[in-house]
Amino acid sequence: MVQHELVDIFGYVIMPNHLHVLWEQLKMNGKETPKESFEKFTGHIFLKHLKNEEGNLEDYKTDQKDRNYTFWQRDPLAIKIISRDVAVQKLDYMHYNPLQELFIKNWFEQIGTREWVYSTFSFTLFLCSY
Repeated sequence: MVQHELVDIFGYVIMPNHLHVLWEQLKMNGKETPKESFEKFTGHIFLKHLKNEEGNLEDYKTDQKDRNYTFWQRDPLAIKIISRDVAVQKLDYMHYNPLQELFIKNWFEQIGTREWVYSTFSFTLFLCSY
């Protein structure tokens, strides 16, 4: 989506059961928003993977009329970024989320945010050091 100039991504964190992304939508992807395109593309990948592997595909079964499986939460929390201060606060929240999960749910064995590779934390830290 970045290569097609649909969005600018300012930060992300991918967690075992959710993700955080701070992006700016630049334009539509045909009739879809970039968010819709992202969810559709990743949904197809998840479905293909779970069909080919011994996954828990039935965990994602839905009674919705327009689909058989649901991988993404309907109406996820979207926050309008109105200033640089709000953007910095949201990036901090996102980047420290793995560390919070470490203490709350023990998902990771002795791993801190700085070592969490599925994140823009170290890149953002590098930029802020100049």
